[in-house]
Amino acid sequence: MTNQDNAETREAAFKRYAAGYDFLTRAGTKGRIVSSGDLTTIQIAEFQAKGQFWVDPVTSYGYAIVPWDLTTPKDRKRETAYFENKPV
Repeated sequence: MTNQDNAETREAAFKRYAAGYDFLTRAGTKGRIVSSGDLTTIQIAEFQAKGQFWVDPVTSYGYAIVPWDLTTPKDRKRETAYFENKPV
């Protein structure tokens, strides 16, 4: 690996870090971060259109900034289990 290749690798890593950091700071003011696995396809599409969806380029996991008042199926299941005193 040449010095130029190494510099490009560092620059790419920094851009990935910066994009993730930007996503996290926006989440702090707009809602909570939810994994794409807990969202429906329609919800993912909506968050992508709003610019509130981010995919980690290393792991390929997707995350969305979800408003606090929006619930997901997993949230409802957890809430039901809580009130019925059942483990999740």
